[in-house]
Amino acid sequence: EYEKRSTLRDGLRRFLDLDMTTHYPILLVMFQAYAQNRITAKDVSKAMAYIESFVVRRAFNSKVSRDLNLVFAQVVGDIAQHRKSKSLSNVLRTSLAVKKWPKDQDFRANLLSTPIYANAREIARFALLRIERHQSANSREKVTNKTVQIEHIFPQQPGPAWNFSNLSELKKHLHVIGNLTLTAYNQHYGNKGFKEKVAGPNGLRKSPYWLNKSLRNAKDWSAEEINKRGHRLLRVALRLWPGPQSR
Repeated sequence: EYEKRSTLRDGLRRFLDLDMTTHYPILLVMFQAYAQNRITAKDVSKAMAYIESFVVRRAFNSKVSRDLNLVFAQVVGDIAQHRKSKSLSNVLRTSLAVKKWPKDQDFRANLLSTPIYANAREIARFALLRIERHQSANSREKVTNKTVQIEHIFPQQPGPAWNFSNLSELKKHLHVIGNLTLTAYNQHYGNKGFKEKVAGPNGLRKSPYWLNKSLRNAKDWSAEEINKRGHRLLRVALRLWPGPQSR
C-alpha cells in the first residue's frame, strides 16, 4: 500500500486477490532489484503481469496447475543467473515460457471448456473480478472483493422452471466461465428459472456489472448462449493475460 507508483500498487493488490504465496520469492527478487535501481518500475510491472498471466492460464489448463512451488523456485534460480540484466521481466518471461505457460491457442480452448469453478474456484472468482474491474474501470459502481460471490447462471441444482429438454447439455457447461457471473445476491437467486433470475426483483438485468450486461437481452439460457458469453469473456481475457509470445 505504500508503493507510490499506481501500476505497482494495483499489481500488488491483484496478487492479494489471488490469495496465494507461491510467487512471493519472485516478487522479492524483483522488488529488491527495483529498490537498488537496477531495474525500472515498468520492468517490475511487466514481470507481475507475466506472473499473473502464467497463474491464470495454467489454472484453466488443469493438467499443469499443481506444481507452481517447484516452477517458481526454478524461475528464481533463472533470474539469479541473470541478475545483472537490465530487463529481468524478459528473463522471467523466457523462463516461464518453457514451463508450460499456455499459448493463445490452448488458452482459448481451455477458457471456454474448462470447469474452472470445480477445478480452481479461487481462480474463477479472481478471473471474474479482474475482468469486471477492467471493463468497469470508469464506472461509479465499483465491485469489491468482499461483497460479491460467484453465481451460476444455470444453477447447480436447477428448479422446475428450467427447460428439462436441454438439461443434459446445460449440465455439461455448469462450471465453465461462460456460465459464471458475480452478484451480491447469490442466496436470493437460488435455483430460480432464467427469466426470473434475470428480470425478477434484484434480477441480473438490473445489475450494474459489465459481466451481466449481455444477459439483459437474452431470452433463454442454453449451451449455445454459454459458449457465446464465454467468447465475449475470452476477448477480454486475452488482453488481460497475454501469453508467452507477448512482449
